[in-house]
Amino acid sequence: MTDLPRELRIRDIVLDLLTDDDEVGCWAGEFPREEHSMISIVVEPAAEPSREALETAAGVIDGFDDLVEAAITYLVAELSSGRRMLTDADRARLSESSPPFGLPEATVWDDGTWLLRFAEADLDLAGDLGLAVRFVGTAPVAVDDLSDVDDDGDLAANA
Repeated sequence: MTDLPRELRIRDIVLDLLTDDDEVGCWAGEFPREEHSMISIVVEPAAEPSREALETAAGVIDGFDDLVEAAITYLVAELSSGRRMLTDADRARLSESSPPFGLPEATVWDDGTWLLRFAEADLDLAGDLGLAVRFVGTAPVAVDDLSDVDDDGDLAANA
């Protein structure tokens, strides 16, 4: 078994090791200022996170509120564009002053790629796992409805 650090400290957040095997190293921590908002770092196979993953996680932590707003703006624009089939109820929810996205969770992979998942997304399109926005750096680039998540809860394409 790989000897992994039990916790990582990034900015003002402590990420605790959640896995205890050689397949996946996963650390997660909660944002102290945001109820139920999380950040995770995932490394497959299990190893200490790369410098790129740690730097990406630090950037996500530093700009979390702005990144959440950018993701929400992107979701509303992309979903309202007509490229996806939405119910009339979903279209109405997207036009509300407070779009129906909550409980943001950031996941950073070892190569520095990352996404922001809204565990609460009150849209029929969202399903049980919510919706995710993939980023390149600080720019949102794609919406993922998480339908490609396998039985273990992992994104099939890994990001």
